[in-house]
Amino acid sequence: MVARKGRQAGCHLILSTQDPNAENIPVEIRNQISSVVYLGNPSIDRVKMAFSMCELENVPTLSGRKGEALFFADGLKMIEPEVTILPFVRIKTKQEFRNVINNIKPDPNNFI
Repeated sequence: MVARKGRQAGCHLILSTQDPNAENIPVEIRNQISSVVYLGNPSIDRVKMAFSMCELENVPTLSGRKGEALFFADGLKMIEPEVTILPFVRIKTKQEFRNVINNIKPDPNNFI
C-alpha cells in the first residue's frame, strides 16, 4: 500500500535485491514497479520474476561485460527489456559517495 500510494503522490520507491523472488517481493509491490535494472545474467525464472510486466518473447542475452544489465522502463513505452551499460563508480569514503550522489541529484533551482 505504501508503494502504491507513494507512486500516486509522485514519490518513487527504489527496491534492490540480489534474489528477486515471490518470497521477498510480494505481488502487490511487483505490480507497482515501473522500471527495472537487472545486473548479471539472470536465469529464465529470474527474468520472468523481474520483468513480469513485459511480453518476454525476445529477451536479449547479456555478454557478461562489466556494467551490462537488462533495463525496462514502463514510461518509455517499452514492451521488452533492453541491454544497457551502467557506469561503474569506485568509491572508498563516505565523502566520495556524497560527491557522486550530489552530482546525480537534480538541482531544485533548475525545475521549470
